Amino acid sequence: MHVSVADAENQLSQLIRAVEEGEEVIITRSGKPVVQITRARQEQRTVELGALRGRITLKPSWDAPMTEEEFLVVALAEELAILSAEGGFRAYAGEGLVVIG
Repeated sequence: MHVSVADAENQLSQLIRAVEEGEEVIITRSGKPVVQITRARQEQRTVELGALRGRITLKPSWDAPMTEEEFLVVALAEELAILSAEGGFRAYAGEGLVVIG
């Protein structure tokens, strides 16, 4: 879609809507293209490898087999942590003991 500067001033919201719907909008002056309106790029989150290095430590028995009861206690603690993510409980699991507080 080609639109003159004067028309673009009066139709800005419609032009923005058209761009959001995927249409190419070019603003012209004296019939010559001067500006192209495009969608803004979505901010992409960058991943920094190694960002948590040194902040996570595993106890020597981190991969030791668990009994069903220990597993259920850990699963419950994780559920409580998720449900109260806004500030209540914090769950710590390690060496067969879970502390919630």
